[in-house]
Amino acid sequence: MERREGFRTEEDALGSIQIPEHILYGINTVRAVENFSLQGHTVNYQLVRGIVTVKKAAALTYER
Repeated sequence: MERREGFRTEEDALGSIQIPEHILYGINTVRAVENFSLQGHTVNYQLVRGIVTVKKAAALTYER
């Protein structure tokens, strides 16, 4: 695959994908967006709050 200006190439077990440089996420997120349509769906606020709480607890536990 030839490299295009303004894109970076990322690889995984399924192959490689060119991702625009300004995109902060990687190949796994690109593949998820391609394969799972979430348009029109909303995430429950309590779920997001729970995930944030667990991540914060883990960060505080492992901070140095």
